[in-house]
Amino acid sequence: MEMARQLFAWIFSHKRIVFVYVPLALLLLFSAYTGLVYLEWEKDKDASLKKLARYKKLIDHTEELRAGSSYSYSDVDLQAKVVDIPTRIYDRSGKVIGEFFEQKREIVPYNSIPRWLVNAVIAALTEAGVPADRIQSVQGRKTEPVEKSTALICMPALKAHQLTGLGTVLKNYIAFSGKGSSFHGENNGDLGSVWLMPVVKGKTRIVIVDALRPLFDKGPKPDPKYFWNYNGLLVGTDPVAVEATGLSIIMAKRKAYKGETWELTPPPLCVAAADKKYGLGTSDPAKIALKVSGWDKDVLISA
Repeated sequence: MEMARQLFAWIFSHKRIVFVYVPLALLLLFSAYTGLVYLEWEKDKDASLKKLARYKKLIDHTEELRAGSSYSYSDVDLQAKVVDIPTRIYDRSGKVIGEFFEQKREIVPYNSIPRWLVNAVIAALTEAGVPADRIQSVQGRKTEPVEKSTALICMPALKAHQLTGLGTVLKNYIAFSGKGSSFHGENNGDLGSVWLMPVVKGKTRIVIVDALRPLFDKGPKPDPKYFWNYNGLLVGTDPVAVEATGLSIIMAKRKAYKGETWELTPPPLCVAAADKKYGLGTSDPAKIALKVSGWDKDVLISA
């Protein structure tokens, strides 16, 4: 009690300091801090607004897709890939300090699946007599657009994947399952079951894998040191054979990079299982009718 009385006595004997000078000093400090924040905002404003606008565009496309919208080729902005991506929190220096996500996916720039390749496929389809208004993207989590499709062309990029071993052909329809995370780790062996879902079963007419610049480790999040210029396309009607061939290329590149066998983690059990368990095609390289066309330098496989 005595200390409290002394404290109150000191406060009342120094009223000007306590009730005038201290609040004024705090106000000045707060004003200075606010001014610094404003100056920093003015300096970074344009870049920040552009980044926010880009995120808003991606969110809008994702919400439209979740609502079941489908797009014809002419409607799709090829620079905006519609996927679920992590929400990232950045500090002032641009360093990621936190991530939130349902499925940890990344935007693959369309230079990974070049526009000329998409255009070439569309041109071939229209030349074969398919009306342009019947050609559309059915990428996404809603199954209604793909249910209405009578034929599918599977067009993934060749890449290793940190959750399924390989993230190319067999994983390409995973979004239609509605339970993508259930195929992660060693459960990737069941990816073949997705291809037997009624919405996609028997519809895939051809598989075209972009192997121009594959990713041989740490996918799907790109790490520049694991890209290389393979400059190829893998094309076939057997999805498992195409996947097995892509796996052979990835493994050969990993061995060349390390100087010894470098296994994928998790192991891509899905390739053999798609053959042996689900009967989707041929996984044994010795039984695959492989035709190599074009230059043969660093092709990493042989016919």
